[in-house]
Amino acid sequence: INNVIHVGELSPEQKLDLFMKIMNHGSSEPFRGSSSLETLEFLKNIPPFPLDISVAAYYLKSISISYKKYLENLESYNREFTNVQENLLKEAGNYSKSRYSIITLSLEHLIRNQKDFEDLVLFISFLDSQNIPRDILNRYKNNTIVDNFIYHLKKHSLVTMQSSPFSRPTLSIHRSTQAIILAFLAQKLNLQEKDHHLL
Repeated sequence: INNVIHVGELSPEQKLDLFMKIMNHGSSEPFRGSSSLETLEFLKNIPPFPLDISVAAYYLKSISISYKKYLENLESYNREFTNVQENLLKEAGNYSKSRYSIITLSLEHLIRNQKDFEDLVLFISFLDSQNIPRDILNRYKNNTIVDNFIYHLKKHSLVTMQSSPFSRPTLSIHRSTQAIILAFLAQKLNLQEKDHHLL
């Protein structure tokens, strides 16, 4: 669990640099699809990790859709869109897992192995994703289940833990990860529009 290489978030400049390198790679003409302001605005809506930027660039380069349409597809989390992303990644570099498929695979594994985790995952998907007090989870489920839950979340790199001798332990989830978790659970648990008080 501690032998993990943490890939930090990219700065806006790093996001733009990676995006432009992929868009311009193998092209005789430099990419001029949109103004740099439009591209920067688009990249603000993409999670700031190399995988997400790469997937977006390869998708846009291959499919030639607008930034707006790509963001709409990204927010819908549908299987067909994920399949196209994975196929493009496989062709680009023999890697075929998108962020959505990585996170949902981990969630399926967690929930399958421990039924209590489904309630906890749903619970944390409704909270603010940053600095979730561990105490609130302990009130919802017993300490042993929460210990096991946090261990598995860390094992799958879904959360980060913060604690110091002067503060209560908290955990945080990246906002894009939390959005994927909620979308996955809404589909899995068949939460409909009638459940709008939940969603």
